[in-house]
Amino acid sequence: MDYKKFIKRLLRAQRGPVVDDISKKNFKGTISVLNKDRKRIHLKGKIRINGDINDHIDLKNTFSSLHISLMNGHIGNITKFKLFLPHTRNGENEVFWTALLRSYGFPAPFTKFITVLFNDIPHKVIFQEVLTKEFLERHQIRETAIVKGDERQFWESARKSVISGGGVVYPDYNYKHIANKSFIEKLIDRNHRLFIGIKGVNKVHHLQLLKKIPERFLHMENGSFFYQINNKYAPHGLMDNNLKYAYDPLFNSLIPLYYDGNADFTGCKGLKSSFGSTEPLKHTSIQKKYLKEQIHSLNINASKLYDCVSDDILEIAERLNYWQDKSPLKQRVKTFQYFPSDYNMEIHPGTELEKRVGDGEVSFLVFFDGKFSECRFRAGLFQFKKKNCKDLPQKRVISFLSGKAKSAKNNKGPIYPINFGIIKSNLSDIQNSDIFLSISSSSYEETISLNPKKNLFIYFKKSNQSRKIKLLLDKNQSSRIIVSGYLGLNDSIEVLGTQELGQTILSGHNHSSRFNERLLTGCLTLVDATLDRSKFYVNGATCEDAINFIRSSGHVAQIIVRNSKQDAVDIDFSNLTIDHISVEKAGNDCIDLSAGNYSLGNLFLSKCTDKALSAGEKSNVLIESLRVIQAKVFIASKDESSVNLEDGLGLNIEKNCIDVYSKKQEFDTGTFKGENFSCEPTNF
Repeated sequence: MDYKKFIKRLLRAQRGPVVDDISKKNFKGTISVLNKDRKRIHLKGKIRINGDINDHIDLKNTFSSLHISLMNGHIGNITKFKLFLPHTRNGENEVFWTALLRSYGFPAPFTKFITVLFNDIPHKVIFQEVLTKEFLERHQIRETAIVKGDERQFWESARKSVISGGGVVYPDYNYKHIANKSFIEKLIDRNHRLFIGIKGVNKVHHLQLLKKIPERFLHMENGSFFYQINNKYAPHGLMDNNLKYAYDPLFNSLIPLYYDGNADFTGCKGLKSSFGSTEPLKHTSIQKKYLKEQIHSLNINASKLYDCVSDDILEIAERLNYWQDKSPLKQRVKTFQYFPSDYNMEIHPGTELEKRVGDGEVSFLVFFDGKFSECRFRAGLFQFKKKNCKDLPQKRVISFLSGKAKSAKNNKGPIYPINFGIIKSNLSDIQNSDIFLSISSSSYEETISLNPKKNLFIYFKKSNQSRKIKLLLDKNQSSRIIVSGYLGLNDSIEVLGTQELGQTILSGHNHSSRFNERLLTGCLTLVDATLDRSKFYVNGATCEDAINFIRSSGHVAQIIVRNSKQDAVDIDFSNLTIDHISVEKAGNDCIDLSAGNYSLGNLFLSKCTDKALSAGEKSNVLIESLRVIQAKVFIASKDESSVNLEDGLGLNIEKNCIDVYSKKQEFDTGTFKGENFSCEPTNF
């Protein structure tokens, strides 16, 4: 570690109550840890001082809170994390609260007490992961835009106020930026990524128009419960500049992400029980067992106060019927109806901003008429006019959205650009692109032809009757099908695309586009579906995935895919038993599995341009029988996945029979076990 640089920045950081950006520049260092095999490994990383005010600085012990980004390897599948001085996060309270939130399914960062040797001196710190792609995926959320408060103007005001002897000034309107810049700057699908980013910002700003904060959370996934428990015990995390959101473009919804709640449990009184006690509440035993295990593993003590809090939260959960069915598709319909003007906002900056602009100008990033523009306004003249705007290249849009665009100066100091959202745009095609179809429990059979650029949402109610749907994709396959609900033994879905595709499909995998503006990769997507021996057939799909399962569970009787331009079957974040899969002609992988548990019966795969079966991101896969004719790779097990094959035969395998490796930094290598199989050639 460049210790001299650290000391220099530490001394600078402690000069005033607010830590400036220069003090928080990165320096390189080496992080030594014991891996899961108890072997010491050395990882390279970028290290910097963390924190906005100087309570994060411990000059007496020559230490501070730290932000660390690993350049290679990982620690428990985490590549970016913070080491907090315990008092900056209320000590054990932060560790307990994040564990409790995770026990209810809320995305909260992994947090644990550890002892770290910094320049050979021991320090007790709170280890907490940074909210990144890996964090989202661990919580079964596809990588998407994370929206957070843009605090640059806030801290600029705070510095000026402190220097002049006043208190910290809170702006009356908090603007947002995208916290995970890596999502929006990737070249593949960049147009879609930028649009998803601005829609996320737009959604947050729209909710902020609801002046009563509890009302905002009514329109988020499980938002009411999240608000009530955090407002009671960790309200600091609900402040506009602290709360972060994952934006789900599929349902145009926000998922609240806990951060920096400053949890305080001293107000919990009057509840008498202890961990492991018998409670009348329905879900008590499960929650208590989970929390007891978590507390033991996170190096904190199980106190009566934490017991009191856990009981209180259980009572709130029961009162709100937290465990009842909450289909995201139903929530999407509700949200869509409540905000018909989601994509048509007006500029109305707060009075604090108008004061600060003074005689200068402020820049707004807006999405207008299908383009990103920078619009400049003066105080008192915040009216949108096209003549005040100019189109922006993608690099400048990324700079704006990620909160990196430089400030403008006027007589009252720097004024930072604002990501506003979508205004006065002719986006009626987006608003009207959704079609909702609810399938009742009665018998049903229908053929539906989809129009271009339409998203057909289908919700299946629970039934034992026969329900069969045939869906005909539009010629260019710009339409998408999203299915949720309960599909049973007598339910089947058939999707037909371009039939001539089979003759040209093997020309190669097109990497120019993976998903659309809804983050959909599949022509047919089953999301949060419960399945009981259902059947699926897809022919002639040109999407990234012919059929994609996301966060689905249960039993599938049969999947048949023919003539898929790219992946045939893609399954993410699911727990499925599948009796039979048949794939003929896939322009990429025949089967791609990730982040789930999969028990597969009889698989018949032919003409797979890349892998016959690929498993990644800690998937556990059991295959009863696998027959493959023509593929580059028979089986690939990567990123800590485990593949067990009972019986297999691979013919005309071009490259490798079995590939076992690590693809992503946050994972170790995968494993493979085969009892009775043969493969030609026999490269491993």
